[in-house]
Amino acid sequence: NHRDLETDRNSPYSNRKKSINLQSDETYQYLKNEIENLKLLLERQNKFYQSKFEDVSNSFEEQMNQQKETFEEQLNHIDQQLKIEKEKGNEQKKLFETNLHQQQILIQNKNIEFTNLQKQYEISKKLLTTEEKRWQEIFQNQKIKQEETERQVKILFIF
Repeated sequence: NHRDLETDRNSPYSNRKKSINLQSDETYQYLKNEIENLKLLLERQNKFYQSKFEDVSNSFEEQMNQQKETFEEQLNHIDQQLKIEKEKGNEQKKLFETNLHQQQILIQNKNIEFTNLQKQYEISKKLLTTEEKRWQEIFQNQKIKQEETERQVKILFIF
């Protein structure tokens, strides 16, 4: 048996077995190194993509914050414009109401003035009628006096 082992060691098959063992050790080491290299590469790529993702994420967040600020500024500006327009509207409403009130007072005053003028007209008309009657009476009296005077003059001339 011992001899068989010796023979086995010296046999070409035995060398082949040693060679395969050596090759398999080298292959294992090579594959192990390749796996380590791939792990390192994967880590580097992970870090790279993680940093790119963070950059993009930060950039996106920054853009969103800027858009939010811009939007808020626009909203505030619009809100201010609305307040200003509302104030203008309130002022115009007050002016309109004041104007309307003044117009109403003016109309009331004109109505009073018209009513007073109507009363004056009625009074003047009555006065005129009264004055006309008085003049008619005077005229009538004058006529009667004149006729009386003419009659007396005729009587005097006759006698």
